[in-house]
Amino acid sequence: MHGILRSINRTVKGLATEIPRLATMKELLAQHPRVLFRRTSTQEPHQLRRDLGVPNPSWSQEMMDQFEKFTKMSEDGSWQRIPSYNNSVDSMPGQSFYPTPSISSQSGLPPANVRLLERWQVLHLQACPNNRSSRSFPLQFLSKLGYNPTKHPDACLFVRNVAAEGRGFEFAMFYNGSERRMAVPLQTGSYLEGMIGFVHGGAVAAILDHTFASCGICASGIVVTANLSVSYKSPIPLGSVVLVETKVEKVEEKKIFLSGCVQSTNARILHAEAT
Repeated sequence: MHGILRSINRTVKGLATEIPRLATMKELLAQHPRVLFRRTSTQEPHQLRRDLGVPNPSWSQEMMDQFEKFTKMSEDGSWQRIPSYNNSVDSMPGQSFYPTPSISSQSGLPPANVRLLERWQVLHLQACPNNRSSRSFPLQFLSKLGYNPTKHPDACLFVRNVAAEGRGFEFAMFYNGSERRMAVPLQTGSYLEGMIGFVHGGAVAAILDHTFASCGICASGIVVTANLSVSYKSPIPLGSVVLVETKVEKVEEKKIFLSGCVQSTNARILHAEAT
């Protein structure tokens, strides 16, 4: 009996080692398409969080160069990398920092981070004065505005719903608080194809919308898209790396006006403009 238990134990440990590796192997592509999408039905959105806005083996050298460029620019605090998860709640900037008695006293945070988190703390306390749970803040905030969404257990952020690394949207987000500007290096995966060999226009609109929303949230708090206008200039070759940029142009009462574009990393080719 002890021998059988030891054998089972070795088998389980072997599977625990092999399963993560198999998730990125080519054999995955032969399985049913449903396994290629991130599923969250077995976990709460705030459990087992994984920041997807960091390098993985699928990133090309050009993508790595862009990530390192903006990481270097973040060292003086003018830019900051925004973590990116596979659900909307965790992807809200500053979520993991509530409640906190004194943000500015936290060592290691650059000034831009402190300003961002303090802004979110004010919004949090105004929206939910009697409940400081960081995990329920976004939905409670929206309920104060008369919107009561129901969180589906299988919900997954659209631009993060492809589990196979390198097949969907591969991107990192960087925000400049003083300029109210967002820069997103993006590597386009093979599952984003539209016309043969090029990225689907809907995928371009999706990443623009996500970048617009993230920029607006960092600048002014919770926002939703009222209008998105995209002008396509040049198709994006599938698998290429581009730079998505958005910035706040003006704020009028409750409305935020932003502009943005998708261009090659050397700024020589303009792929799309949007407002």
